[in-house]
Amino acid sequence: MAFVSNAKNITPALLEEKPIVKNDAFYQDKVVALDYYQLKEKALEQNNFRLPSVLYASADYRDDTGLLEPLDIIRKPPEPDRVKHVKIDFDLSEINNNKLPTIDQFIDVIFDGDSYPLDAKYMDADVLLDSYNLGLEQGYELIYERTAPPPGGKSRHFIMAMRVVQESDKRVRIDWHSLSEDYALDHFPAVFAADPEAIYTPYNHGSWTLDLGDKPKITYQFDVDPGGRVPLWMIPEDMLLAFPKKVLSANWGIEV
Repeated sequence: MAFVSNAKNITPALLEEKPIVKNDAFYQDKVVALDYYQLKEKALEQNNFRLPSVLYASADYRDDTGLLEPLDIIRKPPEPDRVKHVKIDFDLSEINNNKLPTIDQFIDVIFDGDSYPLDAKYMDADVLLDSYNLGLEQGYELIYERTAPPPGGKSRHFIMAMRVVQESDKRVRIDWHSLSEDYALDHFPAVFAADPEAIYTPYNHGSWTLDLGDKPKITYQFDVDPGGRVPLWMIPEDMLLAFPKKVLSANWGIEV
């Protein structure tokens, strides 16, 4: 099944912004429309919403080439007491302006799972073992990741559903939530073959935010229930932060 644009029949109502009412500072600027077809049509008509280069989840990892059924995205942790939270602000105020990423560059890098650095290390061991894009589906870029095992545990893996949720000329926020394990296994069985012993995380949610205002910074936050029986206190925060630090270093030479 191919998506066919009918841009000439777009109505003014279709192109209207649909604000989300939230008591959250992240939502104070323009919010991208949440409906996939509206998002695609707006991109074709107005050329002001960035979409990844592929339109559908890759057939290399599933059996058909049509649209998937509605994504089963895990938005709330099944066990809230099992969630480890990590948040860090990377202060960019001392970085020369010509070395800072632009909004466009930042979005391109965060959406490019194929190019995520696999050499981020904690205690001389790689923390990200595998990463690649599965394609764009229903307005979300799907990215598979497999991470190093926590101390005494097994490797973890998950599929992120990622999208831009806020964008202005000075600020962009990119969110992700993971797909449920059952949904991922049903629709992307091939991604489970690399490490059949890996544990699929029950909950995985995070965001990247670039703020180029008066006090420029990049904020990375990450909430995860790693699954299995490893206590949360045994998962070092520095292990979880090794990857975002490597992204900044590898792409823009920002050392923090």
